[in-house]
Amino acid sequence: MDILLLAKRLRDRFMIQINKTENIERQNSEQMRERIQELKCDLIENKEIAQRMIEGINESVELNPEKRRKLEEQIRILEENGAYHQTQIAQLEGEIFRQDERIEKLTENVRGFQIQLAATDNNLVETRNELADTKNILTVARNDLVGTQDELRETKTYLEAIRNELTETNNVLTKTQSDNELTKNELKKMESVLRTGQIAFDFEKDLATYIYPHDKKFGSCKIFTNMKKWLEEKKNTPQGSEANEKWKALQVEFSWSNEHERVFFKLLESRKEFAHPVLDRNSVQSQIPDGYTDEEKKCITDIVGMVERVSILMQQ
Repeated sequence: MDILLLAKRLRDRFMIQINKTENIERQNSEQMRERIQELKCDLIENKEIAQRMIEGINESVELNPEKRRKLEEQIRILEENGAYHQTQIAQLEGEIFRQDERIEKLTENVRGFQIQLAATDNNLVETRNELADTKNILTVARNDLVGTQDELRETKTYLEAIRNELTETNNVLTKTQSDNELTKNELKKMESVLRTGQIAFDFEKDLATYIYPHDKKFGSCKIFTNMKKWLEEKKNTPQGSEANEKWKALQVEFSWSNEHERVFFKLLESRKEFAHPVLDRNSVQSQIPDGYTDEEKKCITDIVGMVERVSILMQQ
């Protein structure tokens, strides 16, 4: 092959490789720039060598064998360098391709991060709004809590007052219960006295009914005393004699004694305490129950006056 043509091909190849390195340099990152610059310098140097070879061949009219051999050796070295540089360029192009893929992935990741960032910004705005709402709710809740605490204090005070009232009421109830017990005991005592006293009252009434003649009226006061007086006064009369025999028979049957008579009068007196309480007739007018007209109240006053008059007449 013509050496001149071979040298031109080498020069053109180096020019293509230099252009590729420039393209790679424009596309590549800062990390590969140093390698690209070294490769570019080697290619430029090889191109200049090839150019000088071309110029030397053009100036020579004829190449002697020695010079031709040297040129062929230089061309061989340049071809080896060109092959090495071609390999380096291919490696750089491969790295650029891989970097492009990584850049594309990174770009996608960046877009994803941007979307996430936008969503995060929206969430942040919503979170801030929620925090503001929560703050307002907490403020209202705190105010409600303060109000509730005030209400609790008022309720506590109210409950304390109720408890004091209940304690006082309980004391009153306890006293009332105690008074009721006393009243109950008094009522039992009264009932017992009335029952036992009623025995004496029934005794003298039934005894008088039995002793007196059937047509004898004996009233309701001092029945036993009047009966004994009548027996003494009428003992010599047929009616009095019969009545005395009845009375003596009863005395013998029950072993009647002066002690019996004393107990009998004691029973009557105890009954009078409850069955016939002492009456202040002057206060009757003010003690008349409701439900009576003024005219009816006047009649009651007249009756009280008549009772007093009869009492006086009975003592004469």
